[in-house]
Amino acid sequence: ATAGAVFEGVTAPADVALLPSDDTYVDESNETSNFGSLLELQVDGGNEEKSYIKFDLSDVKQPVKAAMLKLFITNGSAGKQYVREVMDDSWTESGLTWINAPPLGKQVGMTTGGESGSILYIAITDYINERIGSLVSLAIESTDTDQLFFNSSEAQENKAQLLLFHSENDNPPNPPEL
Repeated sequence: ATAGAVFEGVTAPADVALLPSDDTYVDESNETSNFGSLLELQVDGGNEEKSYIKFDLSDVKQPVKAAMLKLFITNGSAGKQYVREVMDDSWTESGLTWINAPPLGKQVGMTTGGESGSILYIAITDYINERIGSLVSLAIESTDTDQLFFNSSEAQENKAQLLLFHSENDNPPNPPEL
């Protein structure tokens, strides 16, 4: 299984690189505020900030050999971050708040943060293969008080992406053993 593996770098190009159809974060201390137009997404266990990212996999017709979230970190963290499934895909980045945020399901990935200015890769292959051909909503949360910020789809460059590697690719990344 590749869920939870972290890749320091990926040398093979992805067969498909998807941008989020929606992305935002929610903040318990600002429970009616919406942050969907901001350039960064935030995760913090102390202030209870959770980031939500949605991808449209309707054009993906076959299982992938590897699937990874690619995040450009703007505020580094050494804390643990958990990627969890979101139980309802009907949320939008312009409408999501703490109050109306859908419940989270199982953990599908985990990382121990990263440094500012670096790119973080989080393997979520098993979960993506379960959801081929549909919408996929993910949340990133933490129990640590060390804030992690990363670029949203509104950033000019280095946007959050979902990278997909198909089995016909001769050089997909080799996930480390967990």
